Amino acid sequence: MPNPARKQSRPGSRPGGIAGRREGTRAQEILDTAFHQATRISSSGRTREDRGRSLTLRKITRSSSVLLRHLSRRRAPFRKLDEFAPFTRSLLSARLGEGTLERSLKRLRVAEERLLRFRAEEERRIPGLSDPEDLRKSLKRFYGRAASVIHEIEEDLVTIEKAQRVLRRSPALDPASSTVVVTGFPNVGKSSLIALLTSANPKVASYPFTTLSAVVGHATLNRLGPTQMVDTPGLLEREGKPARGITAVQAEREALAAIASTQGPIIYLLDPSETCGWNLEAQTQLLSSLQQRYPQREFIPVENKTDLVRTETPNLKISCRTEEGIPELRKLLGEILSRNIPTWEDLYNATPA
Repeated sequence: MPNPARKQSRPGSRPGGIAGRREGTRAQEILDTAFHQATRISSSGRTREDRGRSLTLRKITRSSSVLLRHLSRRRAPFRKLDEFAPFTRSLLSARLGEGTLERSLKRLRVAEERLLRFRAEEERRIPGLSDPEDLRKSLKRFYGRAASVIHEIEEDLVTIEKAQRVLRRSPALDPASSTVVVTGFPNVGKSSLIALLTSANPKVASYPFTTLSAVVGHATLNRLGPTQMVDTPGLLEREGKPARGITAVQAEREALAAIASTQGPIIYLLDPSETCGWNLEAQTQLLSSLQQRYPQREFIPVENKTDLVRTETPNLKISCRTEEGIPELRKLLGEILSRNIPTWEDLYNATPA
């Protein structure tokens, strides 16, 4: 019996009867795999009719099983999405858009349900068929419906692949450990500071948006043990400003996600020399905006590049090039983080008699 999946297609058409779709899409790759697996099925039965029904039924079962396995495997890393750390969930939202991953996962679940329903309908119909043409129509009908379902979730498959890359490449934060976020405009020295304070080795260069993804390092700043320090991409978001390209916007969203999903102090790094490319007034305005947006967080304004410019402000002064002020910054962070460490008297008083 001819196999619809192996029939030659007209230009612009697909084995499942879907026309006008580009070759090489993720959906088509999955379909090609499933339909190819179905061609390797053999029939069984005493009569010609039995063998025809057996072959048709087995092809539908095999192809649907391959499709369902592909969809299930893509959903597997996100089955406990609600249990992901806040930082990871925030990064996923920053990279993909709020609620985008959840919608795509739901659409994949619906696709699985539809495939199961289509398979069940043909399984009920096939035992009553004997004519080879009717069996061919049954197989073709299932292939066509399955192809439509998979092509409909093409964008969702792409979204989930992006989410999987986020999980593989993004750093993990331990919610039980203390965390310090370092933020500010691009090229003010955030990565250099992280490299001085922690075990991280972020990329450092003299152009904006060197850091395109959050970097986590660890430093021992108090008796609680290692503190997580997050080097965020450059922050530029301001009211009324247009987007400057998808890379910059995504980096900014990730920086805000790091702030919103963590607790602990935030080092806001300023560049009074303005060699970063932005004037000090704009940098200070962004600091005020962030303080209003996150009033519950403690911001530590730190002026970098004192080897170039030194102001009269009360902000802590450092130089990542000469390491001036770095010991003082370490001490200040240790004192801030130690405020929340319970004393033995607190622990004793909290213990039930």
